[in-house]
Amino acid sequence: MRNITIYGDGIIGKLTALSLSDFFNVYIVSEKSKTDSKEAGERYFSINLLSKFMFEKHGLCESLNKKDCYGYSQIITWDKLLTENVSFDSSEISFDKLGYIVKESNIKESLDEKLKGKKNIYILSIKDIDKINQLNSQFIIKSSFLKEKISFKEIDYSQKAIVLNLTIDKAIDRSIAYQRFDVQQIQGLLPIAENQYNLIWSAKNTVIKSLYEYDDDKMISILNEQLKDQVGKVIDISERSTYPLSGFNAKKYILDNSVLIGGAAHAVHPLAGLGLNMGIQDIYILRRSIETEESISTALKKYEKTCYLNNSRFFNTINFLVEFYMGGKIPDKVRSQSLSFFNKNTLLKNKIIEVATGIDALKTESKDKYCKPCYK
Repeated sequence: MRNITIYGDGIIGKLTALSLSDFFNVYIVSEKSKTDSKEAGERYFSINLLSKFMFEKHGLCESLNKKDCYGYSQIITWDKLLTENVSFDSSEISFDKLGYIVKESNIKESLDEKLKGKKNIYILSIKDIDKINQLNSQFIIKSSFLKEKISFKEIDYSQKAIVLNLTIDKAIDRSIAYQRFDVQQIQGLLPIAENQYNLIWSAKNTVIKSLYEYDDDKMISILNEQLKDQVGKVIDISERSTYPLSGFNAKKYILDNSVLIGGAAHAVHPLAGLGLNMGIQDIYILRRSIETEESISTALKKYEKTCYLNNSRFFNTINFLVEFYMGGKIPDKVRSQSLSFFNKNTLLKNKIIEVATGIDALKTESKDKYCKPCYK
């Protein structure tokens, strides 16, 4: 087997290694040190059907199913001015689930367990520069953002997100996720336990700064004012963490002998929860290109063309939605009416579901491979 090198040992880097180890000896280069800063709290991801398919394909579902992973079949969206909820339901497209909620640490643990059994995957430190240079890799994959001479289409949202867990005073329905729209802010709620949600609240920097500085009682009061009627009374909250929001998309995904993938190539606003899923779709497309093309050269060209078009579509659509719902230029009434329009337009709503779940990218696969539940 020929060698390839992957820079970045996060979820995308390690899943790429698993996926391509059928074709190459894979060397993962860790770029992190033990002293790297840690984010506060546990992160949760909403993974779509394509990501679930990739986890299943590479043997991660069995491990994840032993951990706290749940599927959800409905997303309810509402606006403070809207008298009706907008519902996205898996039954509308004849699927069991829309997606699955998984802890970041559980994904990483499952990946590490799987990597241990692979004899042709090796992990190196960035300090092993001499050994890295001697690998004679057929190509290099960069899975984490590196400050190099890469041309990007960028956008500064001038926003931050605050993340925390909410404890509710009653048992919740874990099959339903929520999204709330307000003036220049969006709240996403993922059910993570019998009476808990993980909240991602996106808003202007000044708003998030205030939310972060409020004491717990003040924060709980604000949350109940906005969420109580829909999800129940908030009685406790976790530690809060914040991070800045920005978006970018590389203008080229192939640079000389290097392939950009995941966070090295793109980032989007969390409005649609697609960040990790876009990276996993990159991996799927790269593997399919290598499987179906006659040479590595043509496979990489196909990968670049397909991923750039797909991710540009995501990038531009999400940026439009962020500007429309959070830019402050659209009257509140128009914003609310647009949600009502989505709810009544079944064809449009179903197309949105197909794209967001990754179903449209999986048309060449047998349906039972990605719609059959492998989690609770």
